[in-house]
Amino acid sequence: DYFLLTSYESSRTAVRDDLETVRRQTSAPVHVGVLPGHPAVHDGETVADIVAGLAAADVERVSFYNYGLLPERALTWVESAIAPHL
Repeated sequence: DYFLLTSYESSRTAVRDDLETVRRQTSAPVHVGVLPGHPAVHDGETVADIVAGLAAADVERVSFYNYGLLPERALTWVESAIAPHL
């Protein structure tokens, strides 16, 4: 079992705040879904910063919403953001 937190925020701090709020509410592992594009995020550095913050918080799994609606540049941001954590 796990809890899926959808945290479509525009900063590492906001996503980490959401994560800590959920972790106080459940003992289940927390997986986090982020939106790596409009309207929340507008650049690859922000995606990388959010992913790095989640990795530092020992989040087991990060999901990205919604590949079908993201522009191609956002897919590049995801690729670059996850590369250091593979």
